[in-house]
Amino acid sequence: MTHRAVRGAGVAAVVLAALALGRVITEAGADGVAEDPFVSRAGVGERVDLGYGTVEVTAVRGARGVTTPTSATQAGGELVLVDVEVRTEQELTTYAGVQLVDRLGRVLFSDSRLGCAADVRPLVGIDWRATYCFDVDPGTLEGLTLRFARGDDGVDGSGQRRDAVAMIDLGIGADVARDIADDDEVVRVAAAGPRGVS
Repeated sequence: MTHRAVRGAGVAAVVLAALALGRVITEAGADGVAEDPFVSRAGVGERVDLGYGTVEVTAVRGARGVTTPTSATQAGGELVLVDVEVRTEQELTTYAGVQLVDRLGRVLFSDSRLGCAADVRPLVGIDWRATYCFDVDPGTLEGLTLRFARGDDGVDGSGQRRDAVAMIDLGIGADVARDIADDDEVVRVAAAGPRGVS
C-alpha cells in the first residue's frame, strides 16, 4: 500500500467515526435534562444544603389575605404562604431566585405588594426566616414546587445564579389544595429576619 492509500484510508475512518458519533448524538435527543449536581430535591421539613447556604420550607398554608405591621391586602386568587428558614454559610448572599413552579412548568413570583418577602439577604451564620406569598390560580394548587436559589431577580432573570438550586415539593395534593381554597382567613405576616425575632 502506498503512503497516499494509507492516508486516504485513515481519513475515511475518521469521517466514518464522526458520522457514527453524530448519529448517536442525534438519536439520543435533547429530551434529557442534566440536573446533578445543580438541583437538590426535597420536601417540606427537609433542609437542603446548596453549598453556599441551606434552606428549609418549614410550613405551607393558605390565606385569603395578609396583614403586616404597615398594610393589609387581599389576594385575587388563592394565597399560598410558604415559610422558609435560610442560612448563609460563607458570604452575604441575596436569595431572590425564589419562585413557585406548577405542574405545567409555569413560574409564579412572590408578590412583594402583599408585604411578604421578595428576596432575603441573611447575615452569615444566622438562621433567617421569611414568608413568601404567592397569589395562585385555584386550579394550579396541586403539585406546586418551590424553586429557591441565590441571585438577583431582574426583569429578565439574568442575575439569577443557577449554580445550585433547591426544588422543594410543597406536598399539595387534592386534599391540601381544597383546604387552601377553603381558607378565608387573613393572617399576619412578620417581616423577614433572624429566627426568634419578630
